[in-house]
Amino acid sequence: MLLNPANSTGLHQLLQMVVLRLANAQYCPAGFDDLLDGTPCENAEVCLRLSNSEDFNCVNGYCCRNSRSLISNFCGVNEVSIAGVCYPLSSEGHECTYSTQCQPNHLICRDGICSDSTVGEPDCLNPEHEAEKMNGYVKSCLEERCSPGYKCEYHPLYLGGDYICCGKRSDEYNYDYGVVRVYPGTKLPLECFSATACKWADTPNCIFSERHGHNVCCSTYNC
Repeated sequence: MLLNPANSTGLHQLLQMVVLRLANAQYCPAGFDDLLDGTPCENAEVCLRLSNSEDFNCVNGYCCRNSRSLISNFCGVNEVSIAGVCYPLSSEGHECTYSTQCQPNHLICRDGICSDSTVGEPDCLNPEHEAEKMNGYVKSCLEERCSPGYKCEYHPLYLGGDYICCGKRSDEYNYDYGVVRVYPGTKLPLECFSATACKWADTPNCIFSERHGHNVCCSTYNC
């Protein structure tokens, strides 16, 4: 059976379109960059190992990096670093983008305003899992890395739509934050640049802190 040249050309064009779409597929949500054009993952540790970068997290089953994490800023005393970007601290009734901006810590960012956290806890996709909390409040994985045993997933209803950490606590991991060494006379965490940079007996570990956005001298391996 001979193919009609016109039909053959149309089939070739269709195959080209399919290949082009696959090549341009976006595996991560809007505002995120894919790792190596789409890298599946089960947890953040997989992304850390494959990318050798703390910027990549496991979001909806793929290694993703918040596009804003490519921007590096030194935040002032009245600012907070979120995914590598400096945002101003805010208070109840004032404008915000993330809950981390709202002070004191019991406030959350709801509809762009710092408000009291009188909102129900979100359910995870797996009914056997629970949302991870930090300081008593649900952790947003846009702002903080999920701890071992938890994965980042999107919740369309919580706070108008947010990424939360869902999973189970592991007895092998210490979830409590350690003590961070600060610059003398300030509350700013001291930045370190090598594994042997922290010479203090009470804060000997130079580790990356998701909360502060850079390496800090810490009493444990979780700051």
